[in-house]
Amino acid sequence: MLYKNAGEKLLKFRRRLGLSGVKLAEKSNVCAAYIWNLENGLALKPSVEKMKMLADALGVSMGFMIDNHLEFSDKDEAKKIFYYRFENLKPVDQVRMMKILEVLCK
Repeated sequence: MLYKNAGEKLLKFRRRLGLSGVKLAEKSNVCAAYIWNLENGLALKPSVEKMKMLADALGVSMGFMIDNHLEFSDKDEAKKIFYYRFENLKPVDQVRMMKILEVLCK
């Protein structure tokens, strides 16, 4: 059944990214109370529109959010978390990180 574990996935991934429910609400433009209800199994039929907004804010596909059989491997999850954190760095720190990566990749 689609959506069955969407709230659990949302909570798990949000926490791994270090996002509070309020911060995810700001990034996704979805009400924090709705996110809380979804994560706690109280939003039994979440809207497709809101699920899409949450998926976009987390940088995952809609399919990942709603399909019970799709899970991140540790490697995929680590990449998503790294990219999310990189995107949230100040521009000057992004440049520094790119320089570090250039040195490491030689």
